[in-house]
Amino acid sequence: GDFTAPGGMYRVENGRAVLNPGWRSVPAGGQSQNPGYGYDCGPNGCRRGPNPAACRIRNDFGREAYMGSGTLIDKDQRYGLVVTCQHIFRKGKGTITCSFPDGNRYKAVLLNTDGPWDLAALLIKPPPANPVTVASVAPKAGDTVTSCGYGPDGQYWCNRGRVTGYVRTQSTGSNETLELTGRARDGDSGGPVFNTKGQLVAVLWGTDGRTVGGTYCGRVDKFLLSAGRYLLPWNARNNNPNYVPPRSGPLP
Repeated sequence: GDFTAPGGMYRVENGRAVLNPGWRSVPAGGQSQNPGYGYDCGPNGCRRGPNPAACRIRNDFGREAYMGSGTLIDKDQRYGLVVTCQHIFRKGKGTITCSFPDGNRYKAVLLNTDGPWDLAALLIKPPPANPVTVASVAPKAGDTVTSCGYGPDGQYWCNRGRVTGYVRTQSTGSNETLELTGRARDGDSGGPVFNTKGQLVAVLWGTDGRTVGGTYCGRVDKFLLSAGRYLLPWNARNNNPNYVPPRSGPLP
């Protein structure tokens, strides 16, 4: 779908917040520092094939379908937890599916969302893939990172760039949006941004065709702390197996 970025992107210049109206969650073209289709970069460099924990998300709402990407960041024997973008569900919540590169597809429950930070948590049955670790240390300006997603056609694609810094949006007010060089495509929203260790350092949500923006790992961890990661059924209320997280529906 065609979604504007949450509140518009603000850059901090000379101590002032300056609106960059070109920022959208739909790519606007431009040059890419892209290692190629089907590449994923981690601690051992770039390799062919999608990250096993990266999934394509489809939200079928009415007669429309909204596509995005997501990342498995936790699981046990009963459940898996996927983090993605809220704007995939902005027009409504329909039938949600998560498709992984091994061919497995899972119905998903929308566990919780955070509109200002454009984050969402999905609950699924546990896939075989190992979860990705959410980084505990944010990357610095100049660090190499890789943003990935499934785009409009389901083809996994990565953009390898360098961190340019952290900025804020109109709806957030604090500099917790990571910027990196490169671009993204429609359908990459919600996809992972990896550091060179293969850890999640941001959740991608927008691009202006030259720079990619994503909510950085510290804010992602805060969201997951309140909306899923540590409130999943197996961790909540003294590990009560019958506990259902707030705002969640029936399990798939």
